[in-house]
Amino acid sequence: MEQIIQIANSFEEFLKNLYLENEEFDFEGMEVKVYSKQDLEKFIQEDNVDELIRAIPDLAQGDVDLKWFGNLLLTLSNYHDRYVRCCVANSVSNSLTYRLDDEILHSLIENFKNDIDSEVRIHAELALEQMNYSYQQLKEDVYKRERVGFAFQDIIYHVNEHSNQWHLSDYQSDLQSFDSIEELLEQSRFDGKSLQEVWSHIKKVY
Repeated sequence: MEQIIQIANSFEEFLKNLYLENEEFDFEGMEVKVYSKQDLEKFIQEDNVDELIRAIPDLAQGDVDLKWFGNLLLTLSNYHDRYVRCCVANSVSNSLTYRLDDEILHSLIENFKNDIDSEVRIHAELALEQMNYSYQQLKEDVYKRERVGFAFQDIIYHVNEHSNQWHLSDYQSDLQSFDSIEELLEQSRFDGKSLQEVWSHIKKVY
């Protein structure tokens, strides 16, 4: 609704106000599976397509050895099953374009572009759009009041507007706030440099 509603004056007050509804829930069978490196390697050996499709996006969004995972995704991008290849392409374009090594990422995108499946090829285009996201495109998007996310030095930032100000924030706090889009673009700083100066080291998120 593009509104900010204050529900507590502090985090401590917020915690004190939390409560449980007087209602019982049966959580049996609702456990969330967390996959490991060993799980994924086992599923590949077993050619277990169903588990591969579950494990790949789970690992893509978690804390994983990106070098190992990237190389494994490169192998899986040539997998015989189209659903696994689609899952790999989807995970890369949605979660990994700003995390994977550029060399592995380019190799993955080449495989996606040459895939016989049109759904896989679409994700190649989406991943390239994120990799080639320009500073000029950023300006156009923020002027259109669109929420923009990007990664710099392994930290994800968002540019957004609320409370009649423009904010450059990470997931934890408002880092820098400005009265206008122009001020944010010109005055925001990363290690003492402007947003435009560090843009070559930035990757778009989502």
